[in-house]
Amino acid sequence: MDKINRIIATFFYTGYLPIAPGTWASLFTTIILFFVLKTLTLPMYLFVLVFIFIIGSVISDYLSKKYNVEDPRWIVIDEVVGILVTFLPFYYKVVFNPKALIVGFFLFRIFDVIKPFPVSCADKKIKNGFGIMFDDVLAGVYASILLFLLRGFLV
Repeated sequence: MDKINRIIATFFYTGYLPIAPGTWASLFTTIILFFVLKTLTLPMYLFVLVFIFIIGSVISDYLSKKYNVEDPRWIVIDEVVGILVTFLPFYYKVVFNPKALIVGFFLFRIFDVIKPFPVSCADKKIKNGFGIMFDDVLAGVYASILLFLLRGFLV
């Protein structure tokens, strides 16, 4: 079971990449979405997002306690959820094209790294699996809103 938890938490071992594992997990998720997003209905997309959030929260909590680390950089399932949140506007009249995917990817990474309020509060104050996941959800919300506002420039 521990192996399955690590596969999920590290997004198929992406979290073990030596340089910028969160960026790689975000990039791989964006690439997967490029091919899959058009085939998912909004309810299916939301189900996947919520399911990964719940599973990610439970597994992140378990592994962070097991290894006695608050938010290990090798846990990158939170970036997967953050990217999924970022691309929710595609279901609300945002043009689905590679340019929009690239912009969304960079917006999420910027907000995930700089952690504006309240992302920074969630990152600092919620010290469990939910907190590991939630700050990336908030970064994804920022990126999602900005992506939606930029939709006219992404044609």
